[in-house]
Amino acid sequence: MFLREFVVPLTNPYPGPRSVLILDNCSIHHAEEVRQLMEDEASCRLIFLHHFSRSESELNKLSLRSRPIFAGTGMTCQYL
Repeated sequence: MFLREFVVPLTNPYPGPRSVLILDNCSIHHAEEVRQLMEDEASCRLIFLHHFSRSESELNKLSLRSRPIFAGTGMTCQYL
């Protein structure tokens, strides 16, 4: 499973750095196996974006809004 092999090793338990996984609303991301792996086993927090908007990507909006939050903290967003 992609998450177990490539994503979980990059994460830390919430609320530490790299402990929040932001996903789009693709149906596979809502599978119980994903929630169980990321929340229960890896102790990460899952956040789901709103449905895709053709006018502006939610991920781009999130990135623009999060920059001031992370400024000066040493924290960053990492896209996989």
